Amino acid sequence: TGWYTLSLHDALPILSGTSLSDALTVAGALQTSLTESTADLEEEGIEYFLPDTDSLKYAQYGLRLTTTLGSQDLGFQYFSGNLREPSVSVDSANLFAINLKPTALADSTMTFNPEAVTVSYDRYHQLGADWAAVLAGFNARAEAAVNLTSDLSGDDGSVANPSFLWSVGFDRDLFARINLNAQGSGSVRLMHDKLGASPEDCEGGSEISSTRLITRLSRTFLRDEIEASFTGILGVEDADWLLMPELVWTRGDAAVSARAGFFGGDEEGNLGQYRDNGYATVSMRYNF
Repeated sequence: TGWYTLSLHDALPILSGTSLSDALTVAGALQTSLTESTADLEEEGIEYFLPDTDSLKYAQYGLRLTTTLGSQDLGFQYFSGNLREPSVSVDSANLFAINLKPTALADSTMTFNPEAVTVSYDRYHQLGADWAAVLAGFNARAEAAVNLTSDLSGDDGSVANPSFLWSVGFDRDLFARINLNAQGSGSVRLMHDKLGASPEDCEGGSEISSTRLITRLSRTFLRDEIEASFTGILGVEDADWLLMPELVWTRGDAAVSARAGFFGGDEEGNLGQYRDNGYATVSMRYNF
């Protein structure tokens, strides 16, 4: 049987121009295919929508070149892989298909159509460059890259738009053996003005940029065997944050660490959504 997907405003005109026998044939094929798809969905669950990534199609590869220019370190790279977060788009016009029963054409129902939901780990190519140097006692660094997906025109709602990524930061030893590490990073979605509405467009409703500021203060004690650190992450657009104190004791090849995380800010943000889910962990590592 074939796979027929008919929206409510399409199905009746199509069937009205056919003979009764042809209409029954179409309706029977539609009912059978819908039944098979929904049966597979019930059996596989969420796995029904996810693509099979165990193939060479999802292989990743890259090339990196580094060099030194005076006191500056430079790097250039190319990488090809798949985005870690899936793109999900929904064909809302065909999300529910008309299920016409061959024995009772007047008794029609709407049946969920799993094929109207598209999930993909989009392929992308990354071109990037990085720089590092010591400036006035600051260990400075910067990175920039562009992620090119197949949606170079920005109008394919089932594929993520290309994006520009950046990172700028430094670290420096302060007073009393305290080290400061600060960094800003983010991404800018290209052709943001061509995004469609959600859920048809997998990025519908997304902001044009995502920016995070990260600061880490650390200090060592007892001949560098114990390190105490405090890390803070701020999501600029979402006005949310994460605070992480950590204590690490290292002796030879063994290390024991204790860490906690506290979330806050806008509960709609990427970090703020976990505001009621702080955590604490204790771990041990041994190198051999």
